[in-house]
Amino acid sequence: SILAMGIQASQLTAAEIEELQEKTGFSQKEIKVLYRRFMRLDKSQTGDILPSEFMAIPELAMNPLAERIVVLFQNINFTQFLEILSLFNSRIVQNRGGCGKRHLRLLFRLYDVDEDGFISEEDLQKVFEMLVGDNLTEQQIQRTVRRTLSEADEDGDGVLCFAEFSKAFDLANTQQEITFNFLE
Repeated sequence: SILAMGIQASQLTAAEIEELQEKTGFSQKEIKVLYRRFMRLDKSQTGDILPSEFMAIPELAMNPLAERIVVLFQNINFTQFLEILSLFNSRIVQNRGGCGKRHLRLLFRLYDVDEDGFISEEDLQKVFEMLVGDNLTEQQIQRTVRRTLSEADEDGDGVLCFAEFSKAFDLANTQQEITFNFLE
């Protein structure tokens, strides 16, 4: 099955395309376009996109969280590439009834900088700094982080678990904030 490995052949078979359509929601035409793009990005011709190759995607490189995204998705094969892009494709997100757990899990992982399964004050601080750059002072960022944490931390343990993060996150804005059109 192609889902268990990267695709290293020069062409996708009809069966592989059909399997990828079911898994990701992309059309046959979109899969072929993305496959050509993947092959161009895979400069090392290993069947995986390396972090440096992944950052060559302009839509990703412009994202303030690009470095976090690359850390989460190192050395991805074509199937993983499509799965990741399907999370960010507004049409697919809309067809699947809006943002769901997959989006929230991805966002949670982006915010969980130390990868301990919780979002701490330090995690929030680092992500907020990436997002706002020099537009806010460190004190403004700290106040925002503390307010966010105090409002969302339902059990008062000083960190956000996935359930608390999910409740606190505005699902209506998730789609707008993390989708982009990669096919254009």
